[in-house]
Amino acid sequence: MNIDKCKTCTKREFSAEQGLLCGLTHEKPSNEECINYEEDAKAKAYEERNKEEDPTKEDFSGWLYLFLIGGIGVGTINNLISIFRNLSVATMIGSAYFYFAIGYVLLLAIFGITTIVSFFARKTYAVALAKSYIIVLAIDGLLALLLWMFFDFSGIMLSIGIRTIIWAAIWFTYLLLSDNVEDIFPKNTRTISLFNRIIFPLSILLSCLSYGSLCYVCLNPNSAADMFITGDIFLSKDKHIKVAIDKMNEGFPLQYDNGLVATSMTQEGNSIVCDFVYTDISMDEIAPADVKMQSIYGKHLLLFKDIEQMKNPSIMLFIQNGLSITYRYSDKNNMPVFAVNFTADELNKAMSHQLRYNQDSYIQSLVDIQNARLPMEYLGDCILQQCEYNPSYKRISYIVSLPELTKDDLFYLTADYFRDYLTENWTYLQSDILFSAAMGEYLTIEFVFQTNKGKTHCNVVFLANEYKQIN
Repeated sequence: MNIDKCKTCTKREFSAEQGLLCGLTHEKPSNEECINYEEDAKAKAYEERNKEEDPTKEDFSGWLYLFLIGGIGVGTINNLISIFRNLSVATMIGSAYFYFAIGYVLLLAIFGITTIVSFFARKTYAVALAKSYIIVLAIDGLLALLLWMFFDFSGIMLSIGIRTIIWAAIWFTYLLLSDNVEDIFPKNTRTISLFNRIIFPLSILLSCLSYGSLCYVCLNPNSAADMFITGDIFLSKDKHIKVAIDKMNEGFPLQYDNGLVATSMTQEGNSIVCDFVYTDISMDEIAPADVKMQSIYGKHLLLFKDIEQMKNPSIMLFIQNGLSITYRYSDKNNMPVFAVNFTADELNKAMSHQLRYNQDSYIQSLVDIQNARLPMEYLGDCILQQCEYNPSYKRISYIVSLPELTKDDLFYLTADYFRDYLTENWTYLQSDILFSAAMGEYLTIEFVFQTNKGKTHCNVVFLANEYKQIN
């Protein structure tokens, strides 16, 4: 019985390993005559149609091209570009994740390229290879969703997971239902290659290891340096911390715009100390009130405004080990100015957005410190007499006297004049810690200008939307 007869027999069967078989003998077709042949009309018509047109010449549809070139080809290129563009980030995160992620992306690229080539070469195992590739990506998407559900990667993993699963569902359904795929690769001729049997489970394994290395750190923060800094899982806790400190010190000194320089990081007892130096200020130029206000303002700023900058593997390692973090500031002569301490509990709560503060108490504390040193010279010839905070209106008021100007002098100086003057000196105003804090809290800022007799001459008010534009 030749193979052409077997293809149109109702008793035919298919084996993924051997291809077309006789359903009676379960063996491959032979040249012997078969008395049990029963014609399958549909299969016969299909074969007759293919006698007139070579099936290997069946054109690929636009959808199949889109799947192979757009779905697999472009995706493979994007993955390769992305992983190599972020090599520096991957190596900083750590060797375990680096090796797993690189291995997975490269294996997936080989998987995808082989799938594309097998389709254009009309290999019988092409469809099975494509389905396996899609299943791997679907599992990748599910792992991304699990990572998002349990560790909240700011929505990034949610987006990746949903996009990947939708992509996989669309193209897997296409391969199942497409007439074009069936015409080119009839189901009774399809096979599964040895390459497929190897690369399919290996790709799933590397995908799981990549996501698993991220989960490992989240679940075992005391060993963050194991996987994400050194790759050595046998380091002690103290060595983990030392390695993390050394890693941070590689980025120092770090220069800021205001003459502030981060110089080093050390461990002192149960605290990680980061030293800063004001390179253009000496201690005798700094008022005690400014020191006190800066410590309050600086701590508030980091815990409630700039907490994201603390989210790196080294800092997370310190926090999860219960170490506090201290920012220590010195003047240009290395004389201590002030220090700000953050407990591990404060930082943990701030990072999870569970730390709360009372805005009124915070602002009022700065107002009280400011008022304790008033009156003082302000804005050139002016005198700052007092600062007031109105919690009901969320408004800070600066009471400013003009001792050098008489009532007649002030007659021509309107509120618009003073508004322009304040706007021109906005940088000077921002050097005041209370003023910067008020801006950070989006408070209304009012200036009340008084005559030398203490009578109000005019008021200038800046709303939050106005000073945002000035700034």
